[in-house]
Amino acid sequence: MSTAIHVIPEPLPVTSETRYAAYLLADYLERLGVEVVFGLTGHTVIGMLDALGRSRIRYVSTRHEQVAAHAADGYARATGRPGVLLTHLGPGLTNAATGVANAALDSIPMVVIAGDVQSYFHGRHPHQEINLHQDADQYQIYRPFCKRVYRVDRVEDLPRILERAFHLSQVGRPGPVLVDVPMDVFSADLPIDATPTDAATTGNQFRLTGTEWHFNLSTKGGFKAGTWLLKATLQDGSVKTVWISVKK
Repeated sequence: MSTAIHVIPEPLPVTSETRYAAYLLADYLERLGVEVVFGLTGHTVIGMLDALGRSRIRYVSTRHEQVAAHAADGYARATGRPGVLLTHLGPGLTNAATGVANAALDSIPMVVIAGDVQSYFHGRHPHQEINLHQDADQYQIYRPFCKRVYRVDRVEDLPRILERAFHLSQVGRPGPVLVDVPMDVFSADLPIDATPTDAATTGNQFRLTGTEWHFNLSTKGGFKAGTWLLKATLQDGSVKTVWISVKK
């Protein structure tokens, strides 16, 4: 009987002030506490898949995007953390629609990262781009059941949009948020400090600049269920803010 061994490649060396956006995105997902990403391979997400392969995040490849969406939904229900779904454009995104809509109707937090055609092919009817009544509006398919739909037109906007996506998926009534990313944005350069340095996980602990802070939520005066913005003053005098979502 053969056994498969997952070997994480060595991280790519940082020789300048920039890195590919996909690698910075994978690092940021780790700091957010993401452990698993569900999805299916497609050419528009190749850059992101390579970055996930060099991270500690486990990528679960399913046989169908609808299965991946339901798996991300189930993971969020079981852990209380947002499920993360990575899909290809066109048929990949439409296949996942039923699972994402189910998460929306049941108020399940989910972040959907969808690959798209290169930004310079946008609206020019390339392979698998959805064009019918409107040009290149595949993300509009998700607007009726997503809390927010983002289209990343500039690589500089990707870190902020991803931060907002995770935040919005958990605040108020939880639900899915879509982030539509052209494939050339994944491989575009970003400054190495472009992603936020503070990150939160759902539950009674979170990480702030690599340090774990623990809170006893069962004691008198503990946090009530909901989403809270915490401010922490570090030893160097700098102030960091972080959102945490508390469920009891």
